[in-house]
Order: sequence, then C-alpha cells, then structure tokens
Amino acid sequence: MTATLEVLTNAFGAVQQALFEAVVQPTLFSLGFANFLDDGFDATGWLLVGLLQLAVLATVIGPLQRWRPVEAVTDRATVRVDMLYTAIHRLGLFRVVLFFTVAPWFDALFGTLRVAGWETFHLDAVWPGVTDQPVASLLIYLLAIDFCNYWMHRGQHRFEWWWSLHSLHH
Repeated sequence: MTATLEVLTNAFGAVQQALFEAVVQPTLFSLGFANFLDDGFDATGWLLVGLLQLAVLATVIGPLQRWRPVEAVTDRATVRVDMLYTAIHRLGLFRVVLFFTVAPWFDALFGTLRVAGWETFHLDAVWPGVTDQPVASLLIYLLAIDFCNYWMHRGQHRFEWWWSLHSLHH
C-alpha cells in the first residue's frame, strides 16, 4: 500500500512540476508576476486536484446519479448551471479571483497587526504538549474547521443574500 501511494504521489508531483515549468512559470514571468512563483506552483497542484475531482465526478458520480438519482431531474438547465459552477469551483477560479482581490487586503491587515505587536493565532498552540503531536493537531483542526463550515453552511441557508449564491449548489 505504501509503495503504491508513493508511486501515485511521485507521479502527481512529476505532472505538477511539468505543468508548472511548461505553462505556469513562463506565464507568470511574461506577466511580470515572478514574485508569485511559489503561489503559482501551489496553484498548479490545486488545479490538478480539481481536474482529478472532475474526472471522478464524470466517471463515477455522474453515472451513479443517472442510474440511481437522489432526486428526479425536472430542469436540465439547472443541471448545466450546477455543472458549470462545479467546474469553476473545482478548477480554482474562485481561488484565483480571491488571491488577486482579497488576499492583498488581508496581507496588508496582518502585516499592520504584526508591526503593531499582534501575534497570529495558532490553534495547535492552545494545548502545548498535546497539540505538538501531529495526529492531535490534525484532529483539533479538523473539528474546528468542520464546526466553522457547519455554521457557515447554516448561514448560507438562513440569510437571503447568501442563499442566492448558495442555492446554485442545491
């Protein structure tokens, strides 16, 4: 099992490196964004993950949904919109937009706070000795992120303006 996982990890890394060197890196240089090379490499990995997710959706989930649908399809247009939304989301286009719009504001805010003496909060530093263990830290972050996602999802159903965006998912 470990050998198979290592082969898959190495193959993924090789594809990520090749795509980055052939497409992303030259594009960043030509656009004058060489200072974002590390982010571009990470984004290349997320793009590949999104492509793998879309492949699983198309080859496994889609056929299962057509074979045993959870709900009857009454409007094909909504299915197309959902497919487009899923592709945009999985391929990381939202992340790219956020990276160039919201991330600079957060970088400036956190930089200002650090200069003012404020420290960045690290959840895994809350319980020294216990959270130093990787598994404990993972579980704490998993619970915290799941808790936040749960309440965010509840908010998406509760507030009309947020529901208008989230309803595409449904």
